[in-house]
This record gives sequence, C-alpha cells and structure tokens, in this order.
Amino acid sequence: MDAVHAGDQNDVGVKIILPSTIYGSLRFYSEAFQDAMAIFRHLGKPDICITFTCNPKWLETIAALNPGEQACDRPYLSSRIFKLKFDTLMDDLLKLKILGGGGGMKAHTATMQFQKRGLPYVHILLIMDAECKPKTTEMIDNSVSVEIPDRDPNPKLYELITTQNIHGPCGNVNPKSPCMDRNKCTKNFLKSFRQSTKVTENSYRLYMHRGPDSGGKTHIKKVNGNDLAVDNSFVVPYNPTLYLRFQAHINVEIVHSVQAVKYLYKYITKGQDQVLLGFGEDTENDEINRYVNARYISASEALWRLYGFEIHRKHAPVEKLPCHLPDQQTVLFEPEQYFTWNQKEHKWQRSKRGAKNPDDPDEFRADTIGRIPTISLNPRQAELYYLRMLLHHKPRPTSFTDFKTIEGTTYDSFQECCHKLGLLDGDTEKDAAMEEATAIRFGPQLRLAFAIILIYCRPADPLAFWEKHKLELCRDFMLRDKIGDLTNYVGNEALSHLQEILDNEGLDLNRDFKLPQTEVFTSTDGLPKTVHDESQHNCEILEQQVQQGHPKLTEEQTNVLDAILKSVEAQKGQLFALHASGGTGKMHTINLILAAIRSKKKITIARALSLWNCSDSVGSWKNST
Repeated sequence: MDAVHAGDQNDVGVKIILPSTIYGSLRFYSEAFQDAMAIFRHLGKPDICITFTCNPKWLETIAALNPGEQACDRPYLSSRIFKLKFDTLMDDLLKLKILGGGGGMKAHTATMQFQKRGLPYVHILLIMDAECKPKTTEMIDNSVSVEIPDRDPNPKLYELITTQNIHGPCGNVNPKSPCMDRNKCTKNFLKSFRQSTKVTENSYRLYMHRGPDSGGKTHIKKVNGNDLAVDNSFVVPYNPTLYLRFQAHINVEIVHSVQAVKYLYKYITKGQDQVLLGFGEDTENDEINRYVNARYISASEALWRLYGFEIHRKHAPVEKLPCHLPDQQTVLFEPEQYFTWNQKEHKWQRSKRGAKNPDDPDEFRADTIGRIPTISLNPRQAELYYLRMLLHHKPRPTSFTDFKTIEGTTYDSFQECCHKLGLLDGDTEKDAAMEEATAIRFGPQLRLAFAIILIYCRPADPLAFWEKHKLELCRDFMLRDKIGDLTNYVGNEALSHLQEILDNEGLDLNRDFKLPQTEVFTSTDGLPKTVHDESQHNCEILEQQVQQGHPKLTEEQTNVLDAILKSVEAQKGQLFALHASGGTGKMHTINLILAAIRSKKKITIARALSLWNCSDSVGSWKNST
C-alpha cells in the first residue's frame, strides 16, 4: 500500500534488501560515508586529499610479465602490487609523516575505486594535527606543487611530471581532447597564472602557477603531430616527495570544505555501473538479484575482491549506536567481543580497551566515535524520528519512561515530549533536519527530504525555508553546469523536481506553500536554454570532425549516415533505430551523425532509449538512440 500511495506501481510487493553487512554493497558504502562524516564532524574537516592511481609500468610489474605481455593481460599483478604500494603509502603518511612538515595526523579515510577498463586507484582524506594544518602559503607550497620542475637538479622528477602529470593538453590547441565539452574543458583547465599561492576569504586555496615570463618552466609535447610548449597552466597538483618515491600519478589537493567529502563519496555511494539484463521473473524489487546479476565489475576489481583486500579504511574507529522504539531492539550478545574469560577467577571480565580513566583505574576509555544513524521523517517511523530528536536534547535518560517524563508528567508519545520541550516550535528543528540531510544526502535525495518536510511538517514560513536551503538543493545542478553562483535557471530546475514529488500528493508549490512557481526558462535571446546551448557549437570544428571520421565508416555505417542526413534535409521526420553488437562502431556512427547535423546549424538533441525484448523466459538487450 505504501508503493501504491506513492504512485510507484512497480515497487509493489515484498522488498528484498542487500544489507550493509555485505562488503561492497550499496548500503555498505552508505554506512562508510556516514562513518566518515561522523569522523569529520567530530574532528573537523579534512585538510588534504590524495588520489593515488596504479602505474602499469612499475618495474615490479614489468619484471613479472612474459615476453609480449602487457599489464592488462595479467590484472592480478596490478592489483597485488598496487596493494603493496598503497600499504607503503599509508605507512609513509601515518608513521613517517612525510606530509605537513613531519607532523602527525588525527584521522584519515581511504576508499578504493576502479577504472572501468583497467587500473585500481584510491582516494585518501587526511585530517592533520593542529600545528601541521596547511593554513599558510608556505605550508601549502611545501605540500603541493603545480609547476613543472627544473630539469637540471631534478631530471627524474621532471621526466615523471612531464609524462604523467600534464593534463591534456586541451582548449584551443587541442579541441578534440576527451575532456572538452562545448569548447570548454570539463576539468577547468587551463589554470590562470599566479605569482604566489593565495588563500581567499572563503579559505579556498589558489596555488602558485608562474608563467614562462615569470620563471615558470615549459615542456615540448607532441599534440596531433605538432610540437606544443606546455606550461604550468596544464600541471595537475602533486607532491614532489610522493611522486619520486612511488613514480605514479598522485594528485594532492588542499581541501577547503567538508563538501569535498560529500562529493567524493557521491561516486561510490551511487552504486556500480549496471546492465539492464534479466531472465525469468522480474527482479526490480530484489536488491540481491540486482547486485549479483546486474553490476559491472572490471578485472582489477574482481581480483581485488577475490584476494579479500579492503575497499575502505578509516581511523578513528566509529561505532554505530542503534536507535529503536521500546521492545523493538535486536538482541545479539557476543561475549568475546566485549568480555574476556578470566581463567584464574573463573568469570567474565570487561575487555580492557583504550586508555585508563584517571578517575577510575578499573575503567578504560577508547577513542571510538559514536554516531546515531540517520532516520528519515515519514509517517511509518515518525515516533522513531522524534525519539532520535530527544536523544540529542535530553541528557542521561535511564529508560524509555524517563524519556517520556517531562517535569513530572509522563506523556504517551515521543512527539508530545518534543512539543513540550519546544523542539517543534517554529522551524528550528526543520532547519536542523535539513542541515543534517545536507551532510549525507545528494541532489534528488536532498530534494526528497525537503519535500517530505514540506508535506508532513509544514514549516511556518515555507518561502524562508526554501531561501535558506536552496543553495544546497541546487548544488548538484550547479556542479553539472560548472557554475559557482546560483542562477534562476538552476533554481527553476530544483523547483520543478520538487513539484514532481508534490504531484503524488496532489499539492502545488505556489498554491499550498507560497513558493515560486516553476517556469519555462529562456536564454537572453528568448530561446529555451537547451536550444540556446545547441546553437553554440563551433561548426568549423564539427565539419572537420565529419571529414576526418567519414572515411573510417564501413559501407553499412555510411548508408545509415546518408539515409539519416537525407531525411533531415527533406524534413521527413522519419524514425531510425541502430541495432548491432557491442564494439561494432554504433557510437562512432552516432557521433558523426550529430556532428554532421550540428555543423549545418541545426538543433540536435541526443537522448538514449533502452528497449527490453522478452520472448518466453529469454531476454535480449537493445540500445537505440
């Protein structure tokens, strides 16, 4: 009935979930993210982010290959060698303290990821001790460099940086670079030249990029057969010591906000790449079958899992504190986990973990950080939500009855207690709920939480509530469009998504909550934004792309291209579907079709359509555009 009420007829039935205890599942990653956020809430934002990528040309890998083999032919070598290198890197960071001027680190998290067709890599977030935090320009320059080193004193470092750590090149010198989209680099290169490192008012670090006229070095690199002088504007941030020691791509960045944690974990909590393929009965509502049958795993990830290597590491330890209503707790007692058997006295005694409490020698205190799991506010678990709220505001309760007792009066529900304590007056708690959701939710999830509060909690001033949180509600759109300031178009997109959610409840943003009405956004020339963006393509570059790619087409692909272009020119409005096996050049053909049409200043919108054919119990997959 919940699925029917929500308007999702496909979600009807018994839901089978894949719990967080399954290592590497979506819920496992979600728990890992919340553990990381608990660490950063308790100890402060991370200071340094390191991305360490496996190098298939390591001497250890090459020495183990047979004649004629490449690293991709024996992926287990890359996985095992990278694991050894990763462990060495963590020892260097935590024990040898090679970053931060030899200072210590309070905490860290490390998360493994895998390229779709190749190599493992890891993201590491570090919280430095107070005296080692990179706050000054000198400390930043000691940890991060974004310049080509001098060849004479550092020939090895010069070779490594110029071969492994130069972005692109892209931009006007190479508009066909994979990072280019609509004549702009998606990685925000080229970087502006800067004589010295600066720390802005919002604590954002602007690294020193000296130009060739100010002492910066250059390197000659072949681009499309031509020599190009590459300068510091193409260099990816790195640490010279780490680069020389590990001789692999190691990107080092100074972190200026806890938002880096959120958007780093976004890419692992969204789940694996999947293929919509199934046999027999529908498995849409069964997370276990989706996990087993539909996920894409590269060879390096498969071997990493088979060897039992960890995919997530953290310190300090975090303990999840379950929150439950009366008589609804899970009872699980493992004596060996918390107690040890005293053979001499023949009794159990509490394990001695952590450091001794100076006030009580028999008590030990560990550095474990506790966190209460997030509980969504919805009609099915409203009491649990209010119980969690009380846990944060009523100190040292002794029982559930004590929770419900306020000034000598025992109330029937936790919600009544929250009302009595004034926790539900005004929009304070609603703001707190949104701020907590902002820390652990992304894009659509965050807007769903906002809509639930609108529907079931009814803020006193919905417009002020929207104005206060709209920046976070729109942040995923801003990152998609690579803009720093909130625009009317982006705000309208967020409101449109909220309206879609409210439609299931028969509610309207403007009528019921006095929020801005959604509108069809147009650009300055009066055109819808999508149409406006399509008119900004460089026709000369597209024409060159067609001329270079057309001779590479097969006879069948040429026939497809000619037939579609004739239909467009004649304005016949025909429907075409390309159906072929993987790897036969469908995307190459489609890209040439789009380029050919756009080069004639015509509007072309590319959309993917997934089709599912089913004959008896045998399924087949088609992909059309």
